[in-house]
Parts: sequence; structure tokens; C-alpha cells
Amino acid sequence: MFHATSEWLDQRGSGFGAANNQPVCSILDNNTSSAKCTELKLCSNIIADGCTQDSGAFTQYAGPVHQKRGGCGEVTAIMKTSSGASTALIDAVRGTTAC
Repeated sequence: MFHATSEWLDQRGSGFGAANNQPVCSILDNNTSSAKCTELKLCSNIIADGCTQDSGAFTQYAGPVHQKRGGCGEVTAIMKTSSGASTALIDAVRGTTAC
């Protein structure tokens, strides 16, 4: 296994729909023995908030990337051996929370 993506949602809010307005962040863990070209993008479920991202050659992890609100948003994680590589070791998209 090359990676682990982790997302955290601030659970201090309460009530129906509270998760949509809670802060969220994510990291992409590099569990390999060398630097990999990675891109981590966290998009809020609220279009006006857009996306935040971190990318580069990392030996440990990409991120953390944060959104002030964004439960039910989307995380994209890409990891390649080099910036010019045509195939990805990881190319994953997942939701930030279970909605």
C-alpha cells in the first residue's frame, strides 16, 4: 500500500446539516521509501468556497489542506513516481464525509 488519505471533520456542531458547515482537512500519506510527486485537492461542497490544494515531491505527506466548511465535499489524491510519469500510483477521489 502506497498511501493513506485521511480527512477530519470538526464535529462540534450539532443538528441536521451541521456537517456541511464544519471545518474539514485532509492529508495524503506517503508510505514509500522515497519522495513521490503528489497532489492533494480538497473541495468544499459549497461552490463559493472553491478548493485548496498542496502538490509537489514529498517524502512523508502532502497537506494538510483545509476548508473552513465543507462536509460532503470531495478529496482528490494523485501520486506518481515523477512529474512526467504517464501513469499514477494513486488516482483516488472520495467524499470528505458520509453524507
